[in-house]
Amino acid sequence: GKIHVWKSETGFGGMSIVDDRIYVVQHGIGLMEVKGDSLELIPGGEKVVCSIEFMIPVSKSDADKKILIGTVSCGLFWYDGIDCIPLEGDAAYVIKELKINSGSLLADGTIAIATQNCGIIIFDPAGGGNIRNVINKSSGLKDDIVNYLFIDKGKGLWAAHNSGITRLEVPSPITFFDEPHGLRGSPNAFLRYKNTLYIGTDIGLFYLNLSLKDFPGDAQYIGRNIKLQQPQFKPVAGLKD
Repeated sequence: GKIHVWKSETGFGGMSIVDDRIYVVQHGIGLMEVKGDSLELIPGGEKVVCSIEFMIPVSKSDADKKILIGTVSCGLFWYDGIDCIPLEGDAAYVIKELKINSGSLLADGTIAIATQNCGIIIFDPAGGGNIRNVINKSSGLKDDIVNYLFIDKGKGLWAAHNSGITRLEVPSPITFFDEPHGLRGSPNAFLRYKNTLYIGTDIGLFYLNLSLKDFPGDAQYIGRNIKLQQPQFKPVAGLKD
C-alpha cells in the first residue's frame, strides 16, 4: 500500500469520517474532504474555519443529507451537501460559550454533546435547536468534565469523564417531579388527559401541560453553568389549599 501525506502551511484542525468519507479542517481555508489524492473544499466549507470535534450523520439519505458539525469555538453547523449552515437556537448559543469534546446521536433523534465543564447537553435539532436536558453533577453525573460519548448496541449512552465512566439511559422513561417544579404536598391521585398531567395532593389539585413548547422551558448559560428552566405545575383555579 501507499501512504499519502498532505502538508499545510497553516495546519490542520480535527478530522472526522462519515460514511467512509474523510473530512478535515485546514486552518485559513475551511472544511475539506479527501478525494483521491486531493483535498477539496466542501460547499460552504469556508465557514467552518475552527477545528472540528465531531461530525454526526443525522440523515443518511442522499435526498435529505444532513450532517451535524461540532467545532471547538465556532459553534455547530449543518452540512447538507450544498452548504454549511450555522445552527440556531438555545443549544447553538450555549455551545459557542463552551468547550465541547464529543457528540452522539440518540435513539429519539436528539443529540448528546459532551462538554469540558458543564456535563452533557442534550438538544433537539428538529425542535429549533432547543436544549431538552442537561446531565451534570447536579443531576447525578460523577463529573462535569466529559471527554467522550459512545452509544452501545442497547442504545445506552456511555460517558467517559474525569471520574470514570457512566452508562446512561437517555432518553429516560422516568421523570421526577417535586416542589421545585411547583408540585406541593403528597401525591394521592394521577390523571393524564389531552396532553395534560393532573396530580391531586393533600394540598390541592395541580396540572402540567406536557406539550413540547412548554416542556421543558428555555435554557440559560450563567457563568460556567447551564440553567434549564424546569416545567412548572400550576394549581387548578377555583380550588383552595
